[in-house]
Amino acid sequence: MSRTPRVQIWRNGEVSELVGSGTLAAVVVCDLLNGEERPLETTALFVIVSMPHTR
Repeated sequence: MSRTPRVQIWRNGEVSELVGSGTLAAVVVCDLLNGEERPLETTALFVIVSMPHTR
């Protein structure tokens, strides 16, 4: 997936806002390390939720 130019992988981030009226126009991503929010124009969103492996 990382080799696909149209796909961006964000670590340490969370979607803080979905923007659009009827269809998705943008998402706002918050960097959990520094609190910076960044709007990204997009019409699609795919989320993978995972937990760290601990023993």
